[in-house]
Amino acid sequence: MLAIEENVSLLPYNTFQIPCNTRHLVRIRSQSDIHKLLASNLFTQNIKTHLILGGGSNILLTTSHYPGLVLKNEIPGLHPLRSDHTHTYLSVGAGVEWNSLVAYSIAHNLGGIENLSLIPGTVGGATVQNIGAYGVEFKDVVESVEGVSLESGEVRRWSRDEGMWGYRDSRWKQDKTWFVTGVVIKLSKTGFHKLTTTYPSLHASLPDTEAPLTIHTLCATITALRTAALPSPADLPNAGSFFKNPSITPTLLAHLKSKHPHIPHFTPRGDGESSCDGSEAVVKIPAAWLIEQCGYRGKRVGDVGLYEGHALVLVNFGGGVGGTGEGVWRLARGIREGVWERFGVVLQEEVVVVGGREADVWV
Repeated sequence: MLAIEENVSLLPYNTFQIPCNTRHLVRIRSQSDIHKLLASNLFTQNIKTHLILGGGSNILLTTSHYPGLVLKNEIPGLHPLRSDHTHTYLSVGAGVEWNSLVAYSIAHNLGGIENLSLIPGTVGGATVQNIGAYGVEFKDVVESVEGVSLESGEVRRWSRDEGMWGYRDSRWKQDKTWFVTGVVIKLSKTGFHKLTTTYPSLHASLPDTEAPLTIHTLCATITALRTAALPSPADLPNAGSFFKNPSITPTLLAHLKSKHPHIPHFTPRGDGESSCDGSEAVVKIPAAWLIEQCGYRGKRVGDVGLYEGHALVLVNFGGGVGGTGEGVWRLARGIREGVWERFGVVLQEEVVVVGGREADVWV
């Protein structure tokens, strides 16, 4: 039997702690639950307005009531599928908490996702968003992804090469008619780990010792870095980095450097982007730098504002009682307009904004 709840508050299910209610919430705990849902009148009535919710760590609800059907992905499962001389393949349910997967991999000496330590959310959200940190992206360890069509009920498995991966993007973020149910990931065994330590702040924070670097040390270092740089949503409600690092052409970079000689920039590696307009290779500018130059870091408007320690983090200081999603979104639009006016660079949200712009979203 489907686990259907009526008149549900979504406040516990979004890390911005935005008060928002929905008429119906369905907890999806297996593939068969999806097929039962598709056969029900409840889904037929809400097929054009539904929200697929994972950990709620990458979502901004901008209204006090979501008018459609919320599908909460709670599909469990985490176990070895097969193994060879160099790697172990894990089968993981899309509803599994991401950091519990990281903890499992470290405990079993399996390498590949240690750089993604302490990222909130679920494995399904990691797949859709193609999460990344410190030079590593989720797509780097994917073997396959499985999902169910919300239109036909078809069950499909995609190989890594079919993921249409991009910078915080994937096939399943672009095509919202699929419900991701699980993944198979490929992790390295002891003796075959390939550690990624080239990210400047990570490299500078590694222990100064002659002892060999391990996935355990790398995980601990990254956990400490994230803890120091980003506020816990439990303490200050937020959804992590609100904006993506914008991609621009070298031509635009040269123009900006003529006015701002010290503007930081870097060439993206492995984020799925090869061009900005189809003609020139892209260059990325840190969104945090652009926001800081406009004087927004630490800015507060009522119960919402920017975190003093990181310009990319928007915070709901009145979580659960004061701050609203509309207030956060209004502040975000103001930041975007300020950056455009000063630099001519468009900021795009990494966080999925629900209400007024999109009916169907993955988070």
